Amino acid sequence: MRYLDEKSFQKHSSALLIVSPDTLKVSGVNGEFERVFRLNSSDVMDIDIEEICGDRIQKAVSRISGDTGFPLVTVEDVVKGRDNAKVKDYPAKANIFRHEDKEEASSNVIIQLKPLQVGRKPGENQKSRFFNHLLYHFPDTIYFKDRESRFLLVNSKQAEILGIDDSADAIGKTDFDFFPEEEAQDSYEDEQYIIQTGDSVEDKRERVTLKEGKEYWASTTKVPLRNESGDIIGTLGISRDITEQMRLKRENQRLLNQERELRERMETAYSDLQIQKEQFQGAFEKTAIGMALVSTEGEFMKVNDSLCDMLGYEREELTSHKFQEITHPDDLEKDLGQLNQLLEGKIESYTMEKRYYHKKGDVIWAILSVSLVRDADENPLHFVSQVQDITERKEYEQHLNKSLEEKQVLLEEIHHRVKNNLASVSGILELQVYNTLNEEVRNSLQDAQSRIHTMALVHEQLYQHDSLSNILLGDYTHQLVETIHDSLNTKNKNIESHVTSERVPLEITEAVPCGLILNELITNVYKHGFKGKEKGNIWIDIEQEDHKVHIRISDDGVGLPDDFSLDNQDTLGVNLINTLVDQLDAEMSYKNDNGAHFELIFPISE
Repeated sequence: MRYLDEKSFQKHSSALLIVSPDTLKVSGVNGEFERVFRLNSSDVMDIDIEEICGDRIQKAVSRISGDTGFPLVTVEDVVKGRDNAKVKDYPAKANIFRHEDKEEASSNVIIQLKPLQVGRKPGENQKSRFFNHLLYHFPDTIYFKDRESRFLLVNSKQAEILGIDDSADAIGKTDFDFFPEEEAQDSYEDEQYIIQTGDSVEDKRERVTLKEGKEYWASTTKVPLRNESGDIIGTLGISRDITEQMRLKRENQRLLNQERELRERMETAYSDLQIQKEQFQGAFEKTAIGMALVSTEGEFMKVNDSLCDMLGYEREELTSHKFQEITHPDDLEKDLGQLNQLLEGKIESYTMEKRYYHKKGDVIWAILSVSLVRDADENPLHFVSQVQDITERKEYEQHLNKSLEEKQVLLEEIHHRVKNNLASVSGILELQVYNTLNEEVRNSLQDAQSRIHTMALVHEQLYQHDSLSNILLGDYTHQLVETIHDSLNTKNKNIESHVTSERVPLEITEAVPCGLILNELITNVYKHGFKGKEKGNIWIDIEQEDHKVHIRISDDGVGLPDDFSLDNQDTLGVNLINTLVDQLDAEMSYKNDNGAHFELIFPISE
């Protein structure tokens, strides 16, 4: 087949196509091709191979055209022909090889075509159907390589491993195109060893790395691939995924190790059992807290001296009672509920505070810890109870709670009185405002009155809330804005305020200076921010981030004067703001952008 003269070519029993390796155009057809596919030579001469053959044949022709040493390739695909006047795809098997003409120092690619059974797709002819099904659907990877370790054929599983959709895409490539260099080099050396020696490599356990970096374990067997003359023309490889086997092997070894360790530990535990039993007996009797073994019905089965001393009973007396008989009735229901959960297996143990009655009738406060002992069949045997006397601690807690309540009442009264005192001072200033004709003095008195009210509002918030240690900045700001609005907003102007705030709690040492700064800024907006305007808006946004409070105050008024500066203004309000900013360790910034914008950032206590 590699050296055909013109006569042999035309009389050949197979349908033949000749393709130029340089242009990939058809340069010759024989009579059998014309008969089988019902095309004349004029229909196909000088047309691109892609116009008459399917993708698989095109790829094989391209690879053979570009590599003079590439061997015969066999693929199944479709070839375009005629059925009466219509163009039709004929399924065919194609043997593709390079034909060298030494006399003319030229070469061509010859395509030998054998039609497949009519009505079947490529790969489904009667003779090769079983082999192709076995090859392409075999659960293990199967691949054929030439002497240079280039893929000749791969099955579907191997194509999946290589990360390609079409098995034909592997033809002519090597492991170096798909796997890490170290793994590809190891595979190449095995195959060259097989080609040189004729030996096989059997059941080689190796780690395989896929394109996406995923790894699995494979058992690989490679054998020589021989032609009809017995010459080695390449290698055949079969690989099986043994990841699960390797995992089971490791798991089995781990279980064997665990079994050996468990056996050793059981032997040690058994030898220690008697010692532990003696130690438990000693600990049970000598421990400083009360210990008892209690039946599932509540009878004291065994008690130690500490429990007897705590409750004032002799051992014989206590073991004649049930724990229900000496439990305070207010605690009995909760105790029994916990015991039932133990018996039902819902909990493994519980701890609770409860009260017992001393033999003399006194109430004993105790911390009770209970666990359940079961037999080998998980049937309940008895409870193990530990009872610690906390009567003195409970009495001390009650004393502390009473003292705390008294201090709470006192602190509320202090905040209430401070608020009232500040309100009184504000009232005095209000009277002075009415009796003062000097407008500058009146404004100063009103500013002082506003600042006093701002501080009074802090104490009012503390007095009205459950917590006397901090206030919520958002609630406080809402009230402050309402007060300023009521006192400064004129009938001729409609100024709306919008406050949005996260839940930000402030201690009183932070709330007072923060409130005074807000009062100064918001008051100035009402007084000066909307000159010449009949309406306007003030926005106040409060949020907390990384233990810092961010307060942004903006309006849509006339904006700040061009010469405005917190550093250069020699007024009481500006000086007060600067002092309070330093007190809060805060940062203050401002700008004009369709109105005035201020931002205050300061850290808060964690």
